[in-house]
Amino acid sequence: MYATLVLLSVGIGYIYCQVNHYWRYTLARQAGHKYYLPIFVTGVGWVTFGYLSITLFNFFSTGDFIAAPELHHWIFIYLLAAVSAYIAARFRNHEVGQLEALKAVDQNDLDRLILDALESKKYLQLSLTTGKIYIGQVYETIEPDVENAFLTIVPIMSGYRKEGEVAELTHRYEEIIKVLNEEDADQYPDFRLTIPKSAIVTCHYFHATIYNQVRKDQRTLST
Repeated sequence: MYATLVLLSVGIGYIYCQVNHYWRYTLARQAGHKYYLPIFVTGVGWVTFGYLSITLFNFFSTGDFIAAPELHHWIFIYLLAAVSAYIAARFRNHEVGQLEALKAVDQNDLDRLILDALESKKYLQLSLTTGKIYIGQVYETIEPDVENAFLTIVPIMSGYRKEGEVAELTHRYEEIIKVLNEEDADQYPDFRLTIPKSAIVTCHYFHATIYNQVRKDQRTLST
C-alpha cells in the first residue's frame, strides 16, 4: 500500500516537473538523487494539497474530519493532486514559461533559440551533417546539455546545401502547411521528424523573403 502511494507521488511530481518548463530544463541536467528527489518532494507537496483539499471538503460537507482515509478517499486525493499539478504547471508556463525556462538554459544559445521558436511557433531552418536542410516548426524541444538528445519538428520544406553554396529548397509539403495553418499538428504524428542534436550543424530562423532575395542575388552573380 505505502509503496503504491510513494510511486503515485513520484508520478504526480514527474507530471508537474515535465510540464513546467523551468523544472523540465533544470532536471534535464541532473541524475540520480538530484533528479528523483525534487520530483518526489514536488509530488508529496501536491498529494498534501490534495489531502488537505479533500479533508476540508469533507469537513464542510459532513462536519467530520477524515482521520484515516479509505481507498475511495485516496483515489480522489491523487486524482485531484494530479489534475491540479498539471493545470498549475501549464498556467505557470503561460504566465512566465519562457522566462523560467531561460533561467535553466541561459548558457546555451541553441537551447534558447529552440525554446523561443517553440513558444513563438516561428519556423527554424536546420542544416544537418548530411547536407540535408529542413524548415519546420518545433514540436518538442531537446533537453539542454544532453548530447544524445533529439529535436522533433513538423517540416514544411526540405532541401540540401553543397559546400560554399546557398541552400537549395527542393520540396514543399503543402499538406503539412495546410494542417499547421488550419488544424492541430498533434493529430498527425506521421508528419513529425525527429533529428539527433548531434546531427545539427546550424540552426536559425527561416525568413522566406531573405531566402528569396539571396537566391535572386546568386542567380544575378552567376550570369
